Amino acid sequence: VPRRQELFEKYRPDIVFHLAAPPSDAGADDVETYLSLSLRLMDSAAASGTSRFINVGTWWQFDERGCVRPANLYAAAKQGVHDLLTHYAARGLSSCSAIPFDVYGPGDWRGRFVSRLCASLDKSIDSTEGAQEIDLIHVNDVVDGLLAAAAAPMEPGICPTYTLGSGR
Repeated sequence: VPRRQELFEKYRPDIVFHLAAPPSDAGADDVETYLSLSLRLMDSAAASGTSRFINVGTWWQFDERGCVRPANLYAAAKQGVHDLLTHYAARGLSSCSAIPFDVYGPGDWRGRFVSRLCASLDKSIDSTEGAQEIDLIHVNDVVDGLLAAAAAPMEPGICPTYTLGSGR
């Protein structure tokens, strides 16, 4: 029995929150590893009787109309995990994917808009003309959204996608 399966059988988690991700500049090897590990996690969860599997995707999986159109290999890998999860949902694993938009909060090391803005309150930063639209969500609201997804009634055999943020 693989170690992961032993862990699932020993601890019997009711819910799995899958937040892992390949690097944002993922290459083929990164994606292969990420998909393989994700698949094994889903398989172990299903085999051990886990009641709910919550996957976290990225808004980069979708275009401006909300259609699946991954913007890069990282987003394609995230979409791939959702697609694999639909297989397990059809076989009885209650599951969904939550899609947060631009997450911000304390300790954000990625140099995104809010953290850069806060770090530059006493100096200027390079900026654009400001025509872009942005959909921000605080990390605490993401956690609340994941907990709400875990508690939401789910139709058997379906793996819905929930957006966290306004979705616009």
